[in-house]
Amino acid sequence: MVNIGTDRRRPARLGPVPGELKEIADLALFAKIVQAGSISRCATLLGLERTTVSRRLANLERTVGARLLDRTPKSLVPTDAGRRCFRYCEELLIVAERARLAANSGAVSESVLPVRIGAPPDVINEYLETALEDFESENPNFALERQPMYEFDPNSSDAVDLVIGWSQHGFPAQARKLTDVLQSTYASPEYLEKFGAPDSPYDIEKHACIVDSQPDAKCVWRFQRGSDSVKIAVDPRYVVSGLLEAREATLSGLGLSQLPDHLCRTYVESGRLTKVLEDYRTFGRSLYVAVISTGVARHGAAALRISLEDRFRERTPT
Repeated sequence: MVNIGTDRRRPARLGPVPGELKEIADLALFAKIVQAGSISRCATLLGLERTTVSRRLANLERTVGARLLDRTPKSLVPTDAGRRCFRYCEELLIVAERARLAANSGAVSESVLPVRIGAPPDVINEYLETALEDFESENPNFALERQPMYEFDPNSSDAVDLVIGWSQHGFPAQARKLTDVLQSTYASPEYLEKFGAPDSPYDIEKHACIVDSQPDAKCVWRFQRGSDSVKIAVDPRYVVSGLLEAREATLSGLGLSQLPDHLCRTYVESGRLTKVLEDYRTFGRSLYVAVISTGVARHGAAALRISLEDRFRERTPT
């Protein structure tokens, strides 16, 4: 018979020691840093001093024995170790949010969480769909809802969790560039019949030009052939509100425009548009992404943003 009063065995361990609790808090903070996209923004969101957040991140990296973030003056990117770590750290935040909801309402749904993506349909179809399908396969706790959004409207930002679009203009401050997109210079056959085709970028100044109102098209068109790069200041004849309107104006024979190739492909095949200056590659338009939701869905949106950034980081513009 065991004498309970004289049992000197070590008591069963019931939970983390205080040091481990601090580490758990720092792991959750690391997830918040990645979601925010910068240490400064994370500090602002949490009401902490930037130095405090930096110190706790440095302590965590020493504790786990690996660098979790690559820091540059303009960006903060998870390392391979950081990406592996973030997946589990984010689960800490999800569990904590569910615990809070359970305390308030007494019940928490364990169903798949929807992450709502706002983006132009052509962008999803041309650039994102394969990446989105892969994310869904690798993250069964989240389901992606694709919602058409041709232009980001801050007044309706509660309708989506993550936005992707052509310009950083009007996006939240935390918008990050996904990729630069190659585009070409287009005109209608009717326009070229009347005014001829430019033989070099310098001939652009002689033509009517169509630009959209996005700041990516600051009336400067960029051309590259081999190692030679040319910038041409454009005096636009027509200014339209977006890419689709620019394409329609070009189809109508109003002038030249620079457009992503995927928007013009079928019209080139049908003979309604002609690509000019084909020896030159044109740059200057970029896709941006931003997480704008709060709560549990934000965690999936942040994970998706990181997944997309990883996917596009090594890709050449398309």
